[in-house]
Amino acid sequence: MLSNSNLKAMILIKKLKIFIYLLFIFCFLEVQSQEKILNLNKIELDEFNLDGIVSNAEINGAKILEVKYEEQPGYNTEPTQRTIAFLTYSSKHLYVGIKAYRDKVIAPVTTRDNRAIWRGDFTGIAIDTYGDARNNIIINSNPSGSQSDAIRMPGTGRGGGPSVNSNVNYDFKSMGRVTSDGYEIEFLIPFSELPFPNGNDQAWKIKIFTGYLDDENAGAEVRAATSMSSRDSSCQLCLLDHTIILNEIEIDKKLNFLPYVSSNLSGSREKFYDRINFETPELSYGLGFDIELNKNLSIEGTINPDFSQVESDATRIDINSPTAINYRERRPFFNRGIDAMDYSLNVFYSRSINNPSFASKIINQGKKSGLIVPSIERFLFSSISNPNP
Repeated sequence: MLSNSNLKAMILIKKLKIFIYLLFIFCFLEVQSQEKILNLNKIELDEFNLDGIVSNAEINGAKILEVKYEEQPGYNTEPTQRTIAFLTYSSKHLYVGIKAYRDKVIAPVTTRDNRAIWRGDFTGIAIDTYGDARNNIIINSNPSGSQSDAIRMPGTGRGGGPSVNSNVNYDFKSMGRVTSDGYEIEFLIPFSELPFPNGNDQAWKIKIFTGYLDDENAGAEVRAATSMSSRDSSCQLCLLDHTIILNEIEIDKKLNFLPYVSSNLSGSREKFYDRINFETPELSYGLGFDIELNKNLSIEGTINPDFSQVESDATRIDINSPTAINYRERRPFFNRGIDAMDYSLNVFYSRSINNPSFASKIINQGKKSGLIVPSIERFLFSSISNPNP
């Protein structure tokens, strides 16, 4: 039989073990948790030096987000490679500095939006400026400076993957470099490039994501992020755990007039020694305009537009194809607001519009709905309202 003193000692030891266990759990949760609401520190634009070096001066007072959750092949497990993001802003730009610690770095130099960027090391940002899971703005870069951007929308796209439209072209800047222990990337994103609610004080949901090849797991392609993933969630765009607060930002309203004049001269001769008989020169001219009435409402139009000056299409072969070939839209006039016209069945194919005499477009994206009204050659193609899902 135990004495009273021995019994008291055993009870004390048991209580001490419980206390140590609870203390360990508390400390573990403190280490794993991150601040959900990030009130970003505002600094002057001239303090940013976009050179691929995340300097102490640039991230002094910046909010820190660490990539803590592997999405694949793991499931909310701790990534084997560490990635840290530093966030701050100026009156007109959002700054994100990335420090990625890697055993080796694979960063191909590619053209913009080339899929090869996803097969190496990269880091990107997903932003929901309206906070309603209507869409996520995706901005991405690798250490070589190769960029990609897109809009991710609800549901699944063709092939069963995420519904992503990469025809958008946000005018952001990024610069990266490979270091002795990994790589660094700097992003400078103008507020004028992003759609968001009217007002000088903003609250945006955000997620930092990254990818790399994991030599510790047979070279598997790893995808990891600052937010926990859920393979069962019906709303993948809702899985952004953090919100950034930006106060007293300045919004530049667009007012662009884009005139053009072009001409060509052709001639022929029947014999080599004859003079060339030139035809009358063909003159073409037109005018485009883009007026932003506020952050959510813009009017864009063009008279006698020259839609031919775009990047050449990649060669595609249509032998034995049961359907017509659809090419990506590259013309800026059709790209803004393209997410409202993105149908899984290709109901609207803007590339079939090639020589209009007049075109106009009204875009309005509010907090609960979006509206795009394009008009080509005085013929109304469509009027579409996208309610908040």
